[in-house]
Amino acid sequence: MTTDHPPATPHPISILLLDSYDSYTFNLHALLRSLFPHTDIHVLHNDSISPSELRKFLPTFDFVVVGPGPGHPGVKGDIGIIPEVWGFGGRQGEVPVPVLGVCLGMQSLCLHFGGAVMRLHTPKHGQISRLEYPPATTTTSLLFTPHTSPPNVVRYHSLHAILPHPPSSIPLTPLAYTSDPENGRVLMAVAHHSLPFYAVQYHPESISSEGGASLISNFWDLARGWNTDTGRDAGVKSVVIEAKTEVKPRPLLLSSSPPPAPRRVTVRKLQTHICPLSLIPILGIDTAAPYTALLESLATPGRWSILAVPSSRMEHITYRIPPPSSPHVISIAHPGTAEAVARPAVPDTVQEVQVDDGVEGVHKYLAHLMQARKPDLTQGYEEVPFCGGLVGYMTYEMGVAGLGIDLLRSEKAEAPAGGGGADDAPDVNMLFVERSVVVDTLTNTVYIQSLCEDDAGWVDDVAAKIIQAQSQPPPSSPTVPKLGRRVEVKTPNKAKYEADVRTAQEFLAAGESYELCLTAQTSLRTSTPAWSLYQRLRQTNPAPYAAYLKLGEVTVLSSSPERAVSWTRPRDGQRSVVELRPIKGTVRKSSSVETIEDAQIVLRNPKDLAENLMIVDLIRHDLTLVSAPSTVHVPHLMRVEEYSHLFQLVSVVRGELDGDSGYVGWDALRGMVPAGSMTGAPKKRSVEILRELEGEGKGRKGERGVYSGVMGYWSVCGAGDWSVVIRTAVNYGNRRVRPEDEDEGDVWWIGAGGAVTALSTPEGEEEEMRVKLGSVLRGIVGDGCM
Repeated sequence: MTTDHPPATPHPISILLLDSYDSYTFNLHALLRSLFPHTDIHVLHNDSISPSELRKFLPTFDFVVVGPGPGHPGVKGDIGIIPEVWGFGGRQGEVPVPVLGVCLGMQSLCLHFGGAVMRLHTPKHGQISRLEYPPATTTTSLLFTPHTSPPNVVRYHSLHAILPHPPSSIPLTPLAYTSDPENGRVLMAVAHHSLPFYAVQYHPESISSEGGASLISNFWDLARGWNTDTGRDAGVKSVVIEAKTEVKPRPLLLSSSPPPAPRRVTVRKLQTHICPLSLIPILGIDTAAPYTALLESLATPGRWSILAVPSSRMEHITYRIPPPSSPHVISIAHPGTAEAVARPAVPDTVQEVQVDDGVEGVHKYLAHLMQARKPDLTQGYEEVPFCGGLVGYMTYEMGVAGLGIDLLRSEKAEAPAGGGGADDAPDVNMLFVERSVVVDTLTNTVYIQSLCEDDAGWVDDVAAKIIQAQSQPPPSSPTVPKLGRRVEVKTPNKAKYEADVRTAQEFLAAGESYELCLTAQTSLRTSTPAWSLYQRLRQTNPAPYAAYLKLGEVTVLSSSPERAVSWTRPRDGQRSVVELRPIKGTVRKSSSVETIEDAQIVLRNPKDLAENLMIVDLIRHDLTLVSAPSTVHVPHLMRVEEYSHLFQLVSVVRGELDGDSGYVGWDALRGMVPAGSMTGAPKKRSVEILRELEGEGKGRKGERGVYSGVMGYWSVCGAGDWSVVIRTAVNYGNRRVRPEDEDEGDVWWIGAGGAVTALSTPEGEEEEMRVKLGSVLRGIVGDGCM
């Protein structure tokens, strides 16, 4: 009798989970952990130990799970040591270890014992199929719960295993199939005739798969029986490969030193309705100055708007990923007084800090910086998520480098291929903000805050100015600022983009990826000032994560609808809650799509649902790495939300940060970038492919720059909120499209794209890219720009 909670064993059991660099591995880990809460689960990359080491360690495990991954089971670089698992037991004194294969694991099992692996006619990624059982056998009834309906399961595969006819010619028995119009009957589960080897082609750990817990429980019944019959369970459970199974990230503050005495937060609370833009003239902020930051919430689910106010101790923190073998240097500029922020910092006000461990060292530096500046949290108001701290962005390339991918930047500065970046723009570009005004758009409450010592006078002065301004007659309705005389738009080449979609689908068909988020950049040249462009964008395309950032030479105008990751401020006895809101599935408002109900009919199609599901499963994996056990969940799966010009399919994924293991909110952000909704899955292999597709050949890799990165804040109170940089225009400091464009205005870069799947059409993907691009272009320069 199988249950979802396996009975206790005479000894603590130990599980090996072999990871082939997949982005769903820790969903399997979470499923195992839910069934075996007090068990040692060791995650091991398939290339991290030698075959001889594996043979030495295998006897110490009660069972092994061979997880999914990109690539082909016949390619050594994709499969690593996995064939050694199937071969263990062939030498004197060896007893085979029970193994459950998943996806690539099943293909490897079939290939090892005489089956074949072929391409599907139509890949199935993120799609749901119902299992079909062959005539009942003893093995079938043991692996799948008897007398129950076959489950609906999620498939992520371009390749499939084929058993020869008659199947009795090899020692494998088919346990389940599925059928679809494009591929016919496809093998979904197998078992070895005499050895404790079982495998499924589908993903039992997916949020939309049924019966995953029952499958694992049934497998454990079979594994435990094998171990008892062969005497394996009498062995000594001494696993000595801890150092090699360190797949989860090390907490950034693992070796933190005691922080200094916390600073106080000086705060004044006003109950009044005010537009954040009205604060700009009230506080005398120059929007053309190089240190300006405004984060605005102009639509749900956004709530908080944050205006950074210059102060004498405000810091500008930048870092650019260097070429190989060059030192990693963080620059901290001190602009000086509030009046001095209108000019660049002079050399003697810049501090340089060299860090080890590359981008990991940068993350550690920022985490320790924030830990050292943590204020007295008994001051201020608990409901406010920001009381001072870091505001800015990290580029897409910061996330790419964090995956261990070499950017191949040269010592000689040059503009990256793809047009998305700049030759010397920072990859980390942030202000440490001490003075701020925060507006709660839900309750019409304003918080004037300062981390500066003895700053009550400034707080009271700002409060008085706001009160005085509110006593004046309200201004007339705002008008959209006019554009300059010249506007020139250069959009991506239609033929090239469609060709890139077809190339991406070739990678999908080969099993290299489940989904590839292809993008392209558009250039906009205009003489209109940046602040005017932002005012146009926010008025015509209001968004939950709107922003105006002017950080040194880089200016960002955002109308992003997508939260990358947020985390709440930790409180006594409560964990910090981490939330992600991935968006996949977009339809433009029109006469035929006017309501959410209309959009649901359009967006609930196999392609859009599959796109969203793939990213939800990827995010669950990423979040599980830093969350407390069994806390990752999906309160909203593929819900249609309305925005100013679009309807979009949105999911919500939450977890509770594992503070007991030392993780802080920045650990979650570090693990999420680049955002899965901008890469595809598996993440690392997808990013490598996209860099090839979005480059310009000749060995140059495509860089996206700020686009596809993240932007937001991390407060010293412990909370943070970061959006995905989409629906955004970026200027890299008056750089031109061509040298001869010297006096033709500023150049802005706008990225757009979409998820390419097996169900995509080149024409449909190109159209979707232009729909997303149009929401920004029309907001800035009006209709007729496309």
